[in-house]
Amino acid sequence: YEPNAKKKSDKNGRTVFVNLNALVGSLIKKDDIKTGYVICASDHTTSGVYVNHFETGVMDDLNKYLTKEHPFTPNKYLHNIWDHTFLNADAHLKAMDVGKSASVLIIDGKLQLGKFEDIVYAEFDYRPDKTFTVALFGEEA
Repeated sequence: YEPNAKKKSDKNGRTVFVNLNALVGSLIKKDDIKTGYVICASDHTTSGVYVNHFETGVMDDLNKYLTKEHPFTPNKYLHNIWDHTFLNADAHLKAMDVGKSASVLIIDGKLQLGKFEDIVYAEFDYRPDKTFTVALFGEEA
């Protein structure tokens, strides 16, 4: 994760949300992209990327909804019975609901996001070695 990125995590520490706007903005500036698009994608099956408001209430509501749909009940899921290593089947299902990636237009060197929109990386089975990919496409200034 970007060391200075805004992060929020739930009380059990398994779910972490990271705001990618500043990181992506700095990469756009570094590569001097004027017009194009960016794709941000998760590199793992227990995380995803989406565009929405990076606000505690929204993230808490999303986490409550996903946890209600896919509770952490290890014996409920076949994946956990098959693979006892991580007991993270709920995290796989939550990631599928969120989606693997998000794309955002770049115009005049800026991300085309609404006032309350952010690119958010969501990890549902937190481990510090998890990564994501940012790919920039476009014309230089």
